Amino acid sequence: MLILTPIVIDLANLNPLPILNAKQGDTGRGIRATVTIDGQVCRFTSEEVNVFIRKPDGKLIYNTCEIEGGNIVATLTNQALAVPGRLQAELEILSGEERISTPIALIDVLPTNIDGKAIESTNEFGRYETIIKEMNTAEAERKEAEASRVMEEDAREEAEAERVLAETMRQQAESVRATEETARSEAESLRIQTEELRRQAEEARVAAEAIREEVKAAAEAAAEAAGEAAERANEAATGGVSKMI
Repeated sequence: MLILTPIVIDLANLNPLPILNAKQGDTGRGIRATVTIDGQVCRFTSEEVNVFIRKPDGKLIYNTCEIEGGNIVATLTNQALAVPGRLQAELEILSGEERISTPIALIDVLPTNIDGKAIESTNEFGRYETIIKEMNTAEAERKEAEASRVMEEDAREEAEAERVLAETMRQQAESVRATEETARSEAESLRIQTEELRRQAEEARVAAEAIREEVKAAAEAAAEAAGEAAERANEAATGGVSKMI
């Protein structure tokens, strides 16, 4: 169980606070502080609150407080109550760059007969330990983020290298395509030239064939005329001989 002693602290009134009581070695005691300003209650939400305690033997306590329902709860650890006598405690309220400290509250730690030598009084800096943990966590997160950034940068560089390679291959393919297109155009031009020569040769063949047919016809006509002339000559010669007989 946790026993919380209620106390009202007015930040506008720096007069000493009432003296509180606690018991040496207890671990279930604390303070619930309601903070006011000129009687107006302050309800904390995002502020950071710490408790600073000086023990009777001069050892120090610097721990983090909790915010519950807008009030401040400061737990008195067994180190805070390790030594009987009067404690000096004050709250530190941090909001951004602003810092407010409360009047010092006095806490009388009554001695106990239960194993009083079991606890050795030492300094306790829970707030600093929290800061160190937060710093270690932040550093671990920073290292993780940096490792992630390096991986992403490596992936980006690899992707860029692949893009450059793909672009080089595209340019080479475009060059091959252009070369092939040039060769295709030259082949098409040669085909057209060849087709034109074939057409001209065909026209020449047709013309030669026509001439050959004309020459053939003329030769046949001449041969026929010559044959007819020969027959007439032969008839004429035969007829003359008959007459002579």
